[in-house]
Amino acid sequence: MIYRSIDGRDGLGSHVQQYVFGLMFAALNGHTLYLSYDTSFEHNYDGESDYTNKMLNYINLHKYYGMPSHLDERAFPQPQEHYKFCEQNLDRMLASDSFKILKSRFLENKSSPFDPAFHNVAVHIRRFNAHDNRVEGSDTPSVHYLTVMNRIRTGHDGAKPLKFHIYSQGKLEDFDVLKGEDVEFYINGALLDTYNGMLFSDSLVLSRSSFSYSAALLTNAKVYYTRFWHPPASHWIVV
Repeated sequence: MIYRSIDGRDGLGSHVQQYVFGLMFAALNGHTLYLSYDTSFEHNYDGESDYTNKMLNYINLHKYYGMPSHLDERAFPQPQEHYKFCEQNLDRMLASDSFKILKSRFLENKSSPFDPAFHNVAVHIRRFNAHDNRVEGSDTPSVHYLTVMNRIRTGHDGAKPLKFHIYSQGKLEDFDVLKGEDVEFYINGALLDTYNGMLFSDSLVLSRSSFSYSAALLTNAKVYYTRFWHPPASHWIVV
């Protein structure tokens, strides 16, 4: 069966997760899914006129999975169906050849921003801002992230020095508890710079957010996961 993706208005992480889960649901069930362009992206803080195209070009999947002009739209899979399937079969999905191909296509137009002399740890801290419509997930206290960072410090083998990269929004003084000689802050930074940092980190500390969760699906980093409504892969570290 041929499917066309359901699109709408949401953030980058939610779109990436929707595309990945939709494409993998189709691939693992013998279907074909094509991505449509009937979409828009939230968090356009600077009012960029080409923001949607910028996000789609970054994701880099529509040129491989876009709907061919000679095909009609046959059916619309329900997100609840393919999310449930992929979450119940997450390890199988991540190990599949179809996912490995998708992942390589997603990453091919991106490069690491980090100094390889360090073991780079990306820490995503979701915080509420005026563009959000959901508070849940942004209320995890900073001390939780400090606990995870200290766990990483304690268990680090010392082959390379640690460097923590804190990605969040708000005021720098809101994160005083996380300051340290091995910590750099990227507060209110560019969205794609943050996502790139999460993708190419050596270790990734997730917030309770699809933004960092979707990056965890596509990174090669060691993932530190805090429980929320999307489940972890079996090789992630639950904190």
